Amino acid sequence: MATAGSISYYFSSAFLFVLAFNLLSFQAMTASGQEANDGDMVQFALNLEFMEAEFFLSGALGKGLDSISPSLTQGGPAPIGAQKANLDSLVGPIIEEFGYQEVGHIRAIVTRVGGFPRPLLNLSRQNFAKVFDLAVGFNLVPPFDPYANSVNFLLAAYLIPYVGMGGYVGVIPNLTAPATLDLAASLLGVEAGQDAVVRALLYERRNQKVFPYILTVADFTNRISAHRNRLGGSGNKDEGLIVPTTLGAENRTSSNVLSADPNSLSYARTPAEILGIVYGTGNASMPGGFFPLGANGKIATTEKSETAGVKTPLLGSGGRSRRLSRRNSYNSLRSDFISRLPDKVRAGIDPESPDDIDFSRTSALNRGEKEYYEAQFATLKSFEEVDFAVAADCVDEDDLEEQAQHERAMKISNYANIILLGLKIYATVKSGSIAIAASTLDSLLDLMAGGILWFTHLAMKNINIYKYPIGKLRVQPVGIIIFAAIMATLGFQVLIQALEQLITGDATEKMTSDQLVWLYAIMIFATMVKLALWLYCRTSGNKIVRAYAKDHYFDVVTNVVGLVAAVLADKFMWWIDPAGAIILAIYTITNWSGTVLENAVSLVGQSAPPEFLQKLTYITIMHPQVKRIDTVRAYTFGVLYFVEVDIELPEELPLKEAHAIGETLQIKLEKLPDVERAFVHLDFECDHKPEHSENRTVTMPEINSLVGRSR
Repeated sequence: MATAGSISYYFSSAFLFVLAFNLLSFQAMTASGQEANDGDMVQFALNLEFMEAEFFLSGALGKGLDSISPSLTQGGPAPIGAQKANLDSLVGPIIEEFGYQEVGHIRAIVTRVGGFPRPLLNLSRQNFAKVFDLAVGFNLVPPFDPYANSVNFLLAAYLIPYVGMGGYVGVIPNLTAPATLDLAASLLGVEAGQDAVVRALLYERRNQKVFPYILTVADFTNRISAHRNRLGGSGNKDEGLIVPTTLGAENRTSSNVLSADPNSLSYARTPAEILGIVYGTGNASMPGGFFPLGANGKIATTEKSETAGVKTPLLGSGGRSRRLSRRNSYNSLRSDFISRLPDKVRAGIDPESPDDIDFSRTSALNRGEKEYYEAQFATLKSFEEVDFAVAADCVDEDDLEEQAQHERAMKISNYANIILLGLKIYATVKSGSIAIAASTLDSLLDLMAGGILWFTHLAMKNINIYKYPIGKLRVQPVGIIIFAAIMATLGFQVLIQALEQLITGDATEKMTSDQLVWLYAIMIFATMVKLALWLYCRTSGNKIVRAYAKDHYFDVVTNVVGLVAAVLADKFMWWIDPAGAIILAIYTITNWSGTVLENAVSLVGQSAPPEFLQKLTYITIMHPQVKRIDTVRAYTFGVLYFVEVDIELPEELPLKEAHAIGETLQIKLEKLPDVERAFVHLDFECDHKPEHSENRTVTMPEINSLVGRSR
């Protein structure tokens, strides 16, 4: 029963939304010298009638207008993602009835004032999920599915229709023909009845939690209404099922079955407000949301053309009216981005596939322009990746499989190092080559270093929170530094031995054919094994496994150089062998010294790149109740980043609510794969001096004191 209330609410609002649309657009067209008639205003209601009909018919029957009455669509594109919902025995028949009623509404409008093709509608689960995430202020896990059950379906139906209620107030005075007034009144009678039934039933279940979330039915309706107010941008013109008594009837009730102003009269909205709400962008000229290509009809196209050709920055102009806010989801930012592209670029974009923009193939742009637009679009795409990342709430099977693959790669590498070490010791004894000896020592160090990395991996898994309160993640770069230091030491040893042989002129004895066969077989086999291991490990996302991959690649190089140097020295000139060893030594020192430097830098607090800071800022500004951002910083403290965010909240906010806002933001930030720990600092203003003391030089006595204390 709780879910039935949302339906009627959705219906009456839908029609009213359309009527409001017509009135407001009528005023705009009159100002521009165009004349909108009653037919245009009522005809625009078809946009919402189409949406309601497809949503309700598909939800109840699993089929829409293309099956029920295909002629009414006039060849318009089929809806995206509409499907049959899992409705109970009470809600199912009601939704079916409502769906057929919408078919009658479409037929009545088309018959009396004419019509237009059905607009493209996005009724997919993904689209509803994004809208609900924005409405509640955080990512619902699992994503909201309007087709999962009756409650979800009716809450989804709650999203749009009420907007039309406010628009209807402005439409009626502009209708002059008796026939049009009669049509509007007849349609409104059914829509208002649907709305009253749905809101009353939802109110009856106002305290029921919507599974599996912590929010109740009333919570959802209140947050959806608040979201529409944000998109409308004109204050409070929308209210959920529960309100403070100051907003209730005569300031005495908290129930809000029929939302109304202080005089219990319906609210009114402008055309720009209505379009911004149904598009989900807050902008009447930016289609999106449930109407990816925009609404149809003379009024909708007139409203869209009002701002056509205005040139503004692609991702924010710096003005307050277009600053990044919680109403700018990825979809709305993408629509905003596309709408502000130059005409010569936008003309070549497929509106149904805006994610596939390839500026490199756009001949109308010069190189600098292409690079600029590509950078802007890459930033925008990174925001979508962030949305998906913070939506994850647990480690799935893919994550567990990836972890198992990392451990498997390390085990295989260690086993291979043991086998190859034995084979290369034999090859060294047989050949007497210093280059082969260098390669063998490398294998010995591989085994030792592999043990270090494996110990590092195990140490990270076994955490004592009392001894290591923030975990052992820094063991990973420390282990890699030790590994790299050992490899660089090997390089110095080989370099010294090779130089001694060159100085003394001590030539290596010639190898027999039998020795050469063994040398070829062992070194080629070792090279092929290491090449295979490099290919296997190099794509891993784990830094320790990538360290193994780097070592495997280095082994391929040392094996090839060592084999070539040994053979050429045996066949031609003896000094080629130590010369090859010197080359390997220099390569070893250079390569692994760079690894030491890279991991050492990660331990000293280097700042994150601007692209990552942009992602953090996006998450923070999208978080509910955040008025301003004071500081966003991220710095290395091992493999991952530590993040610090300073935000401004309303001064009058209760401590309990402020704490909840800060904690949920911290959880969001720590869901990013590159973040180890996030700290959220709350304040009521951003005009104070920095709260931390400036960096100061630590004296030697202080250092000695700290060292002595650690002992």
